[in-house]
Amino acid sequence: MRLIQMIIPLALAGAVALPASAQTDFKSLREINDIDVVAANGERVGEVEEVLIDQSGTPVAVSVDLDSGFLDLDDDDVIFAIDQLSFENGRFVTSLTEAEVEALPRYDD
Repeated sequence: MRLIQMIIPLALAGAVALPASAQTDFKSLREINDIDVVAANGERVGEVEEVLIDQSGTPVAVSVDLDSGFLDLDDDDVIFAIDQLSFENGRFVTSLTEAEVEALPRYDD
């Protein structure tokens, strides 16, 4: 996938301020590490592991460590594009179906 080739882990790029379009209260991308990701029904999907940015420093995706047993994808990290998540009540929510989550690209850190 072409997008993945352009992504640089935040740890390599240093702290980057969130763009206004992200509509969060976070002062830096580092603050969202380990925030829960849940499905629209409230079921926990996993937690944010890394924020992924493109070569210009713009956040484009996050890697999410899926909960053990979620969709039988034990210990897999998947990549959610920023626009596949919304921030609500201190956690990220996705409207993706289980099949769509299963089809997300894997992240091998």
